[in-house]
Amino acid sequence: MTDRIRRILEQLEQLEQLEQMREDLPAHSDDIRLSIDYHDSEVLEEGFAFKKPYNAQVVAFDALAGEPACEGAFFTVI
Repeated sequence: MTDRIRRILEQLEQLEQLEQMREDLPAHSDDIRLSIDYHDSEVLEEGFAFKKPYNAQVVAFDALAGEPACEGAFFTVI
C-alpha cells in the first residue's frame, strides 16, 4: 500500500471518529441534564453554570466538525 493511500485511509478513519463524536455529544448532554437535581436550587445553579458554557463549546465543535469542513479535508487528501 502506498503512503498516499495509507494517508487517505487514516484521514477517513479520523473523519469517521469525528462523526461518531458528533453523534455522541447530544447523548452526553442529555446525561448531564438528567443528572441535575432541579429540586435543589444550589445544584440547579451549579448545573446551569456548567451547562451554559458546555453548550457553547458543543456548538463551536459542531461548527468546526461540520460537513463542509469534512468535505474539504477529504478533498485536500485526494
